[in-house]
Amino acid sequence: MENDKHKLKKEEITKVAFKEWGKTCFFNMSLSLIANKMKITKASIYRYFKNKDELLESLVTYFFNGYWVNSKPFFEDSKSQNFEEFLYSYIKFHFYFYGKNPEFLYFFTSSTTKNAMFNNPDYKRIEIYERELMCNKIKEYNIPISHNEAEYYLRFIYGLGIFLTFYFLSLNEKKEMNPLSDFDVEKLINLTYEISLNGFRNGNISPNIDFEEIENHSSVKKEEIYERNKIFDAITSVVAEEGLWSASLDKIAKKAGMSKSSFYFHFKNKEEMFSDMVYKEITRIKDIFIEKQRKYNTFPEKLYCDMVVDATYMLKDLRIMHFFNWLHFQRLNTKLFKKNDKKYNEFLNEKYFFINEAIESNLIKNYSLDLKIISSLLNMQIVKEILVTTFIGSGFSFENLRYIFKYFLVGITRISTDYGEGISENLCKSALCHSTKN
Repeated sequence: MENDKHKLKKEEITKVAFKEWGKTCFFNMSLSLIANKMKITKASIYRYFKNKDELLESLVTYFFNGYWVNSKPFFEDSKSQNFEEFLYSYIKFHFYFYGKNPEFLYFFTSSTTKNAMFNNPDYKRIEIYERELMCNKIKEYNIPISHNEAEYYLRFIYGLGIFLTFYFLSLNEKKEMNPLSDFDVEKLINLTYEISLNGFRNGNISPNIDFEEIENHSSVKKEEIYERNKIFDAITSVVAEEGLWSASLDKIAKKAGMSKSSFYFHFKNKEEMFSDMVYKEITRIKDIFIEKQRKYNTFPEKLYCDMVVDATYMLKDLRIMHFFNWLHFQRLNTKLFKKNDKKYNEFLNEKYFFINEAIESNLIKNYSLDLKIISSLLNMQIVKEILVTTFIGSGFSFENLRYIFKYFLVGITRISTDYGEGISENLCKSALCHSTKN
């Protein structure tokens, strides 16, 4: 048995590791960072941990302990709350916690991106408990959506909140590791809440479209994807395994069977190599979409066509999905696209012209988010759903995509207006109340 002194020191090392590695978004997990902070030797760390794997396991325990301690008030209050109170509290708990403790957010996204979280018993326990809470509240409030759809709604909210937390953190420029201010956390919570309720729709747009026809027409075929070379294969394989941060030129060159120096005939540096590959992929996706969307006249049809193209393109090669996933959650440290990148802005305006047109004609709101953020949010929701369903073995289906489309476009308030009687008026009042606080 560990004596108290040994146990306390072990807990201190874990706490310091979580904080110091969290400052690097858990991309640089060197023991030197811990040793330097604690003014001890790296060797002395092994007096308390058998190996680095045991230390990494202690981080998982630390994460869930932090989660459970902070979640108690939310879970206790949820029992007596109606649906809109529960939804607001759910969003407030999770994203106040992540906004004020960004190292917990980085640990969660880093672990899920590596598929290291899904089999964890604590993660499964939280997932089941929160899912049942959401489903019970929806049933209790007579919201006319199925149990299945309620599960997808929970995933949509969580993905939305995580993405927006990253967005608010990224506004800190060089202070990305700093906790959010109370003002920014309040903005984050209210924005997540309002989009979760109402989606982006502003005008009289119905989510009722011919899904099956668009899926059949817009699905990307194998022959529409250009032939890739061994450099592409090496980049995507290493990034899928290691992440963008750890995908060194040495590892990529070894995977490609090339010398490191030969890469400099093609690229100036690693960042140019990544951005060149991304541009080629997103340009091809854009070209496919532009051709397929010509058939459709309405914004919802073009939106769903875009989603089908993105999803089926990534499903043809899951390495692309993994690359985009790392790009979303390591973008705080890997700036592939500058703020005024002319080439990237041209791509955005060409591919997402229909979103710009819808905003200009007041069909949809932009919530003061620019086109890059709105399009990235949409892509992230698709990537996240492919990642989750692939890992748990259920397989990605168009049903998943239809749910994302509906929640993105009309939220849950408007879905109940379109599909049944009930909550629209009360929820709209609640959303207005919360969004005008402070």
